[in-house]
Amino acid sequence: MEIIPIPAKKKTPSITKVGIYARVSTSRAEQLRSLSAQVSALTQYVYDRYDWVLRDVYIDVCSAKTGSSRREFERMIESCLY
Repeated sequence: MEIIPIPAKKKTPSITKVGIYARVSTSRAEQLRSLSAQVSALTQYVYDRYDWVLRDVYIDVCSAKTGSSRREFERMIESCLY
């Protein structure tokens, strides 16, 4: 009788869930183009990783000077907790 070894299954890589946070301080056209470029570059970066999956995109347009709330940042933190 011949014994045929059966190799162990390779462990499936774990998938990391990620979110993208992008922020600009004004709604001027050049800032919005920058925001678009940030989101585009980060989205591509995530999609280039075989072990990452994009869960959500968080975007804030607010000024740090005026003490504007960063609702999307807060939503992102909330998402990470649960």
